Order: sequence, then C-alpha cells, then structure tokens
Amino acid sequence: MGLNASNSAIGIALNGIKSADVEVDIVQDNMAGNEAALANLVKNQVLGALVGKLSGSALGSFPIPALNLSVGTATVSLTIATDQVVRVDGNSVVQGHLQ
Repeated sequence: MGLNASNSAIGIALNGIKSADVEVDIVQDNMAGNEAALANLVKNQVLGALVGKLSGSALGSFPIPALNLSVGTATVSLTIATDQVVRVDGNSVVQGHLQ
C-alpha cells in the first residue's frame, strides 16, 4: 500500500502484497480432499491476477481543500499543490507548494 501525490490530491495505491494466507472450506462432498489444490489455485492464480489488476494505479484519492483566508470584503484563498508523500519517523508527510 502506498500514498502518492498529484495536483491537489493524495492518492492511495496498492503496490503489491508480501504474503497471503488462503483457507479453503469444502462444502461439496465430491471436492473433499482437494483443499490444498484449491488453496494453491486461489493463491497463485486468482490472488495474483487480482493484485496485478489493482496494482500501479490509484485505488482512490481525496482532494486537499483550499484554505479560505477571507476577512471582511477581502477575498483570499490558498490552494496547496501536492508534490510528493514521504515517510518520516513512521508518519506520512505530504510535501507541496502554494499555487
């Protein structure tokens, strides 16, 4: 899982998975004894294809709102353009500049 910055928004993306556990419960009698084969099929084929389809692009994003600094009749608004997201001491820090 990763965070990315673009324009005035922060996006969430799936970069891949390190490990996965699959458990199969057989309900049909004719499939009894095939738990390991089915778990292997799900883990290697289905899970891999799903992660491949979801990886790389943003799963979703949320905009960083403009800051309204208006006082009386003077209208002032600041918009933050995001440049990147970095990890610092276990925290995600969004770096950007004013537009």
